[in-house]
Amino acid sequence: NGTGYANWKRSMLLSLTVKNKLGFVNGTILVPDESDADFLAWERCNSLVATWLLFNLDDNIARSVLFKKTAKEIWMNLESRFGSVSLTQVYSLEQKLAEITQGKLSVSEFYTAITTLWDNLDDADPFLQNSCACGLSLRVQQKTHEHRLIQFLMKLSDQFSAVRANILMMSPPPTVDQAYRLIAQEENHKEMTLAKPESMAFYADQRGSGNNKNQYSGNYSQKFGHNNSQDRKPKSGANYYCTNCKVPGHSIDRCFKIHGYP
Repeated sequence: NGTGYANWKRSMLLSLTVKNKLGFVNGTILVPDESDADFLAWERCNSLVATWLLFNLDDNIARSVLFKKTAKEIWMNLESRFGSVSLTQVYSLEQKLAEITQGKLSVSEFYTAITTLWDNLDDADPFLQNSCACGLSLRVQQKTHEHRLIQFLMKLSDQFSAVRANILMMSPPPTVDQAYRLIAQEENHKEMTLAKPESMAFYADQRGSGNNKNQYSGNYSQKFGHNNSQDRKPKSGANYYCTNCKVPGHSIDRCFKIHGYP
């Protein structure tokens, strides 16, 4: 489809530009005469670029352009078949933008999904990429960015309603990327806030388990008559008190300081 071809075309243009082979598909590198000394080098590079194109195509599409002689012929054939944008493709992209919501996606996943649709729509409608001397295209681009900012905020979950209201009150309004960073920070803050009560609840549960253990021990002692505070026998000599050394446990008659140590 048109969207798939646009993504394939973009990735192939980047790959060919990096490898300095873009001239073989856009026609800037001309075909030399067979008697030219550079013909063999051109033929080798052309075959290499054609192989890259065929390898990155669907098998059915690759078979349809397999017998093209040059990489440029393969490229132009694909461009004529899939390069033109139809109103159906634009309708499909606009429908996906209207239906997309964050739902259970994270902020990062949702932002990636909606920006991908925006990029495909820009590729399908290249009017916004052109500039004019009167500056009209710049104003149109500014309005488009504001519309997409509102679109991004509208599709977010209700849990970001507070930060969404703050973003809408900013003057001048932030870009979509800046709004995404603010929303992502709010998401991280909420995750940290939810994690703290769980750890505190775990700590309280551990302390509660110890208290329950002590309570169980007390109930067990009361049920079976083993009360340590009541049934424990007093130590021998606990009622004696020495008036000489002021120490309980023995009387003055048995004080070692008076009668000597054994």
